[in-house]
Amino acid sequence: MLAGLVEGRAGWNRLPVIVLLVVGLALVVVFVAVERRIANPMLDLALLRRPDFVGATVAALAAGAGVLALMSFVPTLIERGLGGGALVAVAALLAWSGLSAVTALGARWLPPSVSPRVQLVAGLIRCAAGQLALVGLDPGSSIGRLLPGLLVAGAANGVLNAALGRQAVASVPADRAAMGSGANNTARYLGSAIGITVVAVIVTRAGAAPGAVGLLSGWNVAALVTAGFSLLGALTVLLARERVAEKSPASTPTLRAQATDIAPRHIERLRHRSSGKACRRRPYGARCPEELERKNGFSGGIDRTELQPHEQEHRRKSRRHHGRE
Repeated sequence: MLAGLVEGRAGWNRLPVIVLLVVGLALVVVFVAVERRIANPMLDLALLRRPDFVGATVAALAAGAGVLALMSFVPTLIERGLGGGALVAVAALLAWSGLSAVTALGARWLPPSVSPRVQLVAGLIRCAAGQLALVGLDPGSSIGRLLPGLLVAGAANGVLNAALGRQAVASVPADRAAMGSGANNTARYLGSAIGITVVAVIVTRAGAAPGAVGLLSGWNVAALVTAGFSLLGALTVLLARERVAEKSPASTPTLRAQATDIAPRHIERLRHRSSGKACRRRPYGARCPEELERKNGFSGGIDRTELQPHEQEHRRKSRRHHGRE
């Protein structure tokens, strides 16, 4: 598919382009079919039914196709469009990448109330704001014109990267943590590959004006398109509801108390039955007389008022059988 997108720069109605795109889509269908049938898939497709996993994966895809793809073209823009040197291009790109690294480390000090989901949405929206700040360049623009957009996008991208790593693991079961992390990284790299191809196709499109004018015109369009990718990712994460952890029945106080109260009685009844004593099945929760006798001791400590008439009769038969009457 990427080869088809690249070849499409010279015309989308050519046979090689059509063949490459069709084959790419067919391979995606084959991959999905194989993953659904094998016992140990690379990607468990059941995870796609989890809205939080889908949100995290789409956010990674949007980050790659959005801000990462656009920033990859900044050195070419500076050198060929704005007339700057290689060192100037490196310094400008460092303003974005360096600030991104700093804010990624600082994201750990965000308050707990700022969940990873909120960080994803805010990060993608601010990345889009930084990308939009890079629109409107012309041959007379200075390199300093890029700095506000690069700084805003860099700060947002750092927070976004920190949230992506956490949400990739938090959105899947514990035994699927490696799969969630791998899927998130793959989505980000796949988005970057597609986004860079889209930017290159737009900037160097056929029919554009020659020289810096055509390149800057294409850059303005590419910045709008990639900002749209970022906003679309933010909307997807916003609409993906968070998965509420299901509580096990034994975790509720009432059921836990019942289990604590009932279990010893069942254990004691089983012990009594295994000892060979004649203890009939009784209504749920009713105590066998022999259990009551063991509970209160054999010194006559049983309260006979606690026994029903049929239980008193059973107790007399049991004591007669064991030679106590």
